[in-house]
Amino acid sequence: MRAHRDAAALVLRPRLAGATGRLRTPPTVRLTRIAPRRLDSDNLAFAFKGVRDGIAAVLGVDDGGGGPVWIYDQRKARPVDVTGPRGYAVVIEMWWRPDASVTLA
Repeated sequence: MRAHRDAAALVLRPRLAGATGRLRTPPTVRLTRIAPRRLDSDNLAFAFKGVRDGIAAVLGVDDGGGGPVWIYDQRKARPVDVTGPRGYAVVIEMWWRPDASVTLA
């Protein structure tokens, strides 16, 4: 899980480096697992544990209550997907409510 946490932080840190202002509301984060097989809902949430920790660390928030709103999704890998050597990938989408005071560079 540490590798997932570190990878998520590595990907997000440069993208959020230009963010200015203080958040009035936590972001909504959608994590989509792309893989050859589907997981049931509790295993899907567990599979994202490291990624979620990495995102929370970059945002400087607690990943528990009062932090981001987490949405989990998954889909079967298709030939057009850019995945790792074994057919796995994660898509991270993040957005804030329009009234949040954040500017992304």
